[in-house]
Amino acid sequence: MKRKLLVLGAVLTLVFMCACTKENASSVDAGLKQEPIESVDNKAEATNVSVEAETETTDTDTDYMALYEGFLSGDVKVTFDKDADHGSYFETKNLFTPGTEYSLDEIKDALLKSVESNWGGVKATIQDVTNDYIDCGMDSVQELLVNVNVVLGEAEQFNIHMVIKEVEGALHVTYNCESYTRSSTEILPTGYVKNAGSSGAASGAGELGYLNKDAQYIQWYNYSFDMGVVSSDYYLPAENDSVVLDLSSIENIENLCIESYYFDNGDWKEYFYTYYYFDKDFAPIEDASIYDSENPIRKIFADNNLSVYPQNQIQNVLDQRQSEIGLSDLVLQK
Repeated sequence: MKRKLLVLGAVLTLVFMCACTKENASSVDAGLKQEPIESVDNKAEATNVSVEAETETTDTDTDYMALYEGFLSGDVKVTFDKDADHGSYFETKNLFTPGTEYSLDEIKDALLKSVESNWGGVKATIQDVTNDYIDCGMDSVQELLVNVNVVLGEAEQFNIHMVIKEVEGALHVTYNCESYTRSSTEILPTGYVKNAGSSGAASGAGELGYLNKDAQYIQWYNYSFDMGVVSSDYYLPAENDSVVLDLSSIENIENLCIESYYFDNGDWKEYFYTYYYFDKDFAPIEDASIYDSENPIRKIFADNNLSVYPQNQIQNVLDQRQSEIGLSDLVLQK
């Protein structure tokens, strides 16, 4: 049962600043990648949506929009797909049975009962329900995005996000997640999904991905960072849960930032890392020597068989992954 809520740091701004620098490696390799990986220009591969496709309206279009409106009015029910759940505190896989239909009111009741069961004594209410239409896959077929705002007394607010798609005349929740004080998720009109959260005064984590034309979620990459290492025994997320780095011999670790990334490849995760010192304005200090094989920090990563990229090469790795998963710049709104 999840009751503890992490303290929100003012570092959310830093989360977004560091997220732009992070991303995955194409293989787990103890050796430092010496040459920058070629960036992949995906603009030419961006989904090509014709004017006709954007403006054409068919009977099918009218039917699925009517179903969406019917769900919002309480006349039509939805089912939750088994792979839809991406929540942490409100895990819909435990609240709703796949294949069983639920109305909007039944969903709201189940969310409130979940609070009653897991936060004993806390009174919860539904403050409001909002909705919007998005275009996953940029194919001019719309999906319904519903946000349910659950308020837990004076302690916390959760926004439960549900993406609903019509499939063969029935409505399915194909993706759901949540936002709360320490973790915010944004689903863009293109189906691009951005999550960022804070876990301390200068620490954070997040995940980026997108919903394809079937409104199925595809992860791009996950990241975490610590700006200023507070302990010489540093726990680093890794393929085998975590590793502990002994940084006791490293100077000025309070000004050292360590970033971790991974790609989810289904049965396994592909981790890679970068590190750098930062100045008083939290800007990275460019120093290629800290990635040399004889550098003491580099040796610690090598001794633990951890794949390291220079900080200025991370975006190249992310660009390559973007191409591999078919994520176009059009969806990213670049």
